[in-house]
Amino acid sequence: MKGITAGGLKLTVSPVSLNEDEKRFVDKLKAYVDANAAIFEGKKLYLLRNKSKVGMGFFEAGNFYPDFVLWIDTPDVQYISFIDPKGLRYLQWDDPKIEFHATIKELEARLQPSSGDKKIVLNSFIMSGTPFRGFASMVGKRQAGT
Repeated sequence: MKGITAGGLKLTVSPVSLNEDEKRFVDKLKAYVDANAAIFEGKKLYLLRNKSKVGMGFFEAGNFYPDFVLWIDTPDVQYISFIDPKGLRYLQWDDPKIEFHATIKELEARLQPSSGDKKIVLNSFIMSGTPFRGFASMVGKRQAGT
């Protein structure tokens, strides 16, 4: 387990290191939180690293195990986002991981009756590290059937 402390924020990575896309996501999230501290006053923010294939997975999304769970707890709402930073070049447009952004809203609706006074908002994001230029050429090839 490796721990880093910077500006009062402790980051612990265990058991494996972050890949380039994951590290970029964590760095950008930290920079955003640091630059917008007022937005997060009175709220708790947790970023959890999900264990691959043994952590939190979703059968509905083709056994999707997102890399991170971002939980923002406010007095009235709990925002729980499942985030997977990766290149999209290896996924098809109809991949269940990509479609999970819609499927997760069904889970959200089922959770609401048991959430008490706090609303629960669930989200799923695939954050692409694929540069737009490479992504655009990939789309063209797929649309052409190659």
